[in-house]
Amino acid sequence: MVRTYVRRQYIPHSPFRFVAELGHVAMVVYYALRLMINRKDTAPTYKYCWHLDQITLFRSQFQAYLANHPAKVDRWTKPRLFIDRMPDPEVFSGYPEASVGRAYYDMWKRHSDEGLMELRKRRLEVLPQERKGLDLEGLAASCDPDDRYERIVARRNIFMTSTHDFCHMLIGANTDVAGEALVARYQYHHLLVPQNWLNELNCIIVYLVSLRWSELKRIFACFGPIDRSANYADLDMESLWSRPIATVRKELGLPEEGFMPGGMLPQQP
Repeated sequence: MVRTYVRRQYIPHSPFRFVAELGHVAMVVYYALRLMINRKDTAPTYKYCWHLDQITLFRSQFQAYLANHPAKVDRWTKPRLFIDRMPDPEVFSGYPEASVGRAYYDMWKRHSDEGLMELRKRRLEVLPQERKGLDLEGLAASCDPDDRYERIVARRNIFMTSTHDFCHMLIGANTDVAGEALVARYQYHHLLVPQNWLNELNCIIVYLVSLRWSELKRIFACFGPIDRSANYADLDMESLWSRPIATVRKELGLPEEGFMPGGMLPQQP
């Protein structure tokens, strides 16, 4: 049997939709500029994510992915850690050094001491419409393909946001501009959330306008290994925490020491 692959669309089919999407692009630019002015205000990030989610290019890309990988749909339709509930970091305080759980606890403790906000909570405050993604009964009962798609997108987006800090820890990336570029690339490659695509682009623009060419080349050098890595969304999160983080990275095709050991990007070979 020959399998038919669904292809993504680049532009909308109707002039009306094209004009509407130009409006979404304008709002994306507006919120991106707001974020550039105040990086501590996360609300614009989630707002431009919503507008990007309405654009044909990104919608059809994820729709094609779901259609071409039907087994992956189950990932988003069942109860899942980091979507329906968050792990309790304090449980991992006694885990062995260099384990996933201990690294997650150390990261959480540092962020807690710095007073950083909970990203999942902030996202749902800014985009309350995504709460429908938490209604698994509604998802199971939905017969409308568009409604079902929107609920799955909401679950994917919540998972991305809830695992953002986890991914910093997993791939070994700082929270500076370079580290954010690597995490954005990693999450977009595996989850296709357009927010990550724009975050990556914003980080690259920062390096371009500041003329930091050598650092930008070192960031680009990390993109190849990221694009060859296995999808972290396929991990069994429930049984992950006691495992050595270096082992998990190796299994995912990531550097065992992380991309930024000691807080620095690796030197160009």
